[in-house]
Amino acid sequence: MAVTDTVVAARIRARVAARGAGKTCCPSEIARGCGTAQPAAMAQVRRVAAALAATGEIVVTQGGQPVDIERANGPVRLGLPAVGNNPPDDGVADTQPPAGLAPGST
Repeated sequence: MAVTDTVVAARIRARVAARGAGKTCCPSEIARGCGTAQPAAMAQVRRVAAALAATGEIVVTQGGQPVDIERANGPVRLGLPAVGNNPPDDGVADTQPPAGLAPGST
């Protein structure tokens, strides 16, 4: 059974938080638990990661350098933003879908 974008976003947040500052994870780690075929799950994880990166909740890197996941070719890594670059706490619970996702995708 496929999971919603909201669940994928929560899994990304949990995985990067568990790794901590200065550490990253591969999107495939999140995709493996999505319950859909790997290519479809990877596309969903990358799309949700792009939305989270756009809000500053996570950073996407390739070769240790920040990249735009929507333009990056090849493997990328997901991590927490550097200390001091975290978005302000707006009081919205982390269970909310990330901004920028298509309506009905959660």
